[in-house]
Amino acid sequence: MLRAASPYLVLVLLVLGTRLIPPVADALGSVVVEWETGLGFSGSVQPLSHPAMLLTVAFAARAVLQRTSGRDAAHAIVTATRQLGPVLVALVAMITIARTMSHAGMTNELAFAAAGIRAAWPLLSPAVGAFGTFVTGSATASNVLFTELQATTARAAELPTLPLLGAQGFGASAGNIICPHNIVAAVATVGLTGQEGRVLRSIFPLAALYVTLGGLLAFAFAQWLG
Repeated sequence: MLRAASPYLVLVLLVLGTRLIPPVADALGSVVVEWETGLGFSGSVQPLSHPAMLLTVAFAARAVLQRTSGRDAAHAIVTATRQLGPVLVALVAMITIARTMSHAGMTNELAFAAAGIRAAWPLLSPAVGAFGTFVTGSATASNVLFTELQATTARAAELPTLPLLGAQGFGASAGNIICPHNIVAAVATVGLTGQEGRVLRSIFPLAALYVTLGGLLAFAFAQWLG
């Protein structure tokens, strides 16, 4: 049993070690690969602390600790790579749409239009956070896009800021369960590629209920603190 669990134990240790031990985190994070397309798009990645690297090391540890033959390891790599093909196409499409909306200002325009409801804004604050995660594929990106909007709206409507910022983070986290990016990755993991629409339809009502309850809670806090 211990041998079977070894890859997961290695992965947990790697995650904890690369995040919680400052010298290790600093050393790994010092290696940065940056790029720029020349069209205003740029990015960077820290390859040594990236989850992909940690998963690769965990896979190698599994092969060593479980004494997997080179042939079996190669077969696993080839099989996984073939399964990633359709997933990669879908993920690139989703990310392209999200980045286009972000750089074109479309996402912000939609959110600013919704901010006109003023006093009732706390009810929709989590929905904006969830929307941001839905289109960007990341709760962090949603917070980057809309945190300033939430704070500005709070000041303009003379509402307490903290409940709206909390609602933004809450909604952004809730949006992960309906984010196409995450659904595509999840169904591929369990061998259900092609069932993304069915999965989204089944979990959307739950996400809507979750966001609604968060909005009611944010509204109650805003009224209490206001």
